[in-house]
Amino acid sequence: MTNFYAYRLQDAPPLEALPLLHSTEDFYTISLLQNAPRCRYLDTAQGRPEALLLFFHSRMPHVPCDARAGFFCMFKDSFLTPGMQENLHALPMFNRESTPALPLLAQHERYLTNVFENITEALQSDYTFRTELLQNYVFELFHYALKIQQHV
Repeated sequence: MTNFYAYRLQDAPPLEALPLLHSTEDFYTISLLQNAPRCRYLDTAQGRPEALLLFFHSRMPHVPCDARAGFFCMFKDSFLTPGMQENLHALPMFNRESTPALPLLAQHERYLTNVFENITEALQSDYTFRTELLQNYVFELFHYALKIQQHV
């Protein structure tokens, strides 16, 4: 699958090795950063959270973070169905005015870890409907983040 990648941060190849980064097509990244990651973007007066859910789009400014544990997935527009692509651009986490980093409570981190583990497991499987399953996991990440933001 060349339009979707998912890794544990500690097992990921160097980002430069991912063909997606060298594509002319836009790409999206969702990261679960664990073990108190440091991000220049966040207000340091709030302290450092134990975990962050971070969203990135290739047309958004980069948010530099230092994290050695967690997960990430990257995908192109073409990974999603046309209907999903339309909805994706309307999500607040990919809006330049929104906050792309979401501090997580312990229960949020546990839930999201499970989703990312499911993603990496599904990606390695030969399940017939693997692409559809992965698309659903990605949208689960979006909806979970929106739900968390609603209660912040």
